[in-house]
Amino acid sequence: MKPSLALIGCGKMGQALLTGWLKRSLNYNITVVQPDPLPQSFPQDGYIFLETLPANISFDIIVFAVKPQVINEVIQGYLKSVHEATLIISIAAGKNISTFENVFGEKQPIIRTMPNTPAAIGKGITALCSNSSVLSSQKKQAEDLFSACGQTIWLETEDQMDAVTAISGSGPAYLFYFIEAFAKAAEDAGLPPQTALRLARQTITGAAALAENELDIPVSILRKNVTSPGGTTEAGLKIFMDGALDNILHSVITAAKERSKELNK
Repeated sequence: MKPSLALIGCGKMGQALLTGWLKRSLNYNITVVQPDPLPQSFPQDGYIFLETLPANISFDIIVFAVKPQVINEVIQGYLKSVHEATLIISIAAGKNISTFENVFGEKQPIIRTMPNTPAAIGKGITALCSNSSVLSSQKKQAEDLFSACGQTIWLETEDQMDAVTAISGSGPAYLFYFIEAFAKAAEDAGLPPQTALRLARQTITGAAALAENELDIPVSILRKNVTSPGGTTEAGLKIFMDGALDNILHSVITAAKERSKELNK
């Protein structure tokens, strides 16, 4: 018999997860609970869609994919949807495992995760941590669910999750902004806007793909392979490597990490 799985909330990240599950044809009976209809272009088969969940229906796994600002209110409505072995999975940024233990109890199996938006194309990475009630078989279930959308990594302690949120959770936005700034600089250097944007996007995505493909080569070596002594790349890198970029990135990560902590208060 297939395990039952409820996906609570199906915004961008929820849709990314559901897309991965459907493509992999994972062995679950999936129910999506979302007050608003999914886009017409989204697949309509392979799951049950409900605007609200009927009372007294329980699941083997419940994935909460709602915004952290409303998670406290939402989970209160699912007390009757769990049995003692139901695995609770959260993707709400900044919400500790204790948030869910306070509602469902410390003995309830709970896993906290932080996926990121490249999950939509199967290129995401999800960090996971759990409470002591989660069985090894349930950890494997969580890995299967999130590896359908990319890579997974288990954290040693939950305290590391705020840093993960700041890096891989928020990181795609930083890189998109870098592409924007890169394209603007290319325009300022004399290129037409569309040419500048095309060069910026493909340069960044191509370099990222190379870094992914050459996992046995340190990224510092990949950088040096592009940098001829006394050449144009070295001239540009000197601006980055005078410490300004390191300081900016430190400030960016620190600000996002502190905000992640604030969201749990």
